[in-house]
Amino acid sequence: MGRRGLDGDAVVAAAVRVADRDGFEALTLAAVAAEVGVRVPSLYHHVDGLPALRARLRRFALEQLGERLRSATAGRAGREAVAGLVHVLYEFGAAHPGLLAATVAAPDDAHGRAAGEVVVGVAFEVLSGYGLDGDALVHATRVLRAAIHGFAALDAAGGFARPEAVERSLEALVTVLDGGVRALAAEAAAAA
Repeated sequence: MGRRGLDGDAVVAAAVRVADRDGFEALTLAAVAAEVGVRVPSLYHHVDGLPALRARLRRFALEQLGERLRSATAGRAGREAVAGLVHVLYEFGAAHPGLLAATVAAPDDAHGRAAGEVVVGVAFEVLSGYGLDGDALVHATRVLRAAIHGFAALDAAGGFARPEAVERSLEALVTVLDGGVRALAAEAAAAA
C-alpha cells in the first residue's frame, strides 16, 4: 500500500492539508497516512512520529509566515508597517487556520526556533521604528501578536457573525494597534 514519490515534503504538505481542514490539534499520523494513501508505518520512513511531524509543521508555518511578514513590511514604517503585519497574519490565518494554530506554541527544536526568531525579528524591527526597545519592545510585540492572532483565529472559527464587514474591523485593529504602540512608546520615553 506504499506510494511512489512519497517523501518528507509530501508528508508535510499532507499534514498542512489535514491541519487546515481538521485543526492542528486533530493532526494524527493516521489522518496524514489516509491523506497520502499509505499505512501509518510507511510515514516513519519520512518522520519520526507525531511530535516530529508537528515540529516540522510548526517550522514550516513559521517559515511561511516569516517570508510573508518580511515582504509586507519591507520599506515600510509606522502605521503602514503595522498594517502589513496585521494583513499578513489575518490572510495567513484565513487561508491556513491549521498552520496559524501551529504557531501558537514556541518551537522546541533549533530549526523551529530559528524560524520563530525571523517572525519575532520582523515584529521587533517594525516596533523599534516607534522608538521602542528593551522590555517595552518585548511587551509591545506580545500585545501585537495576541491582538492580531486572536482576531485571525476568531474570524477563521466563524466568530464574527454580525453583518458588518470584517475588513472594516481589520482596519480598526490597525488604528488601535498603531495608536497603542505610539502610547507605549511615549510612556517608555517619559519613564527613561
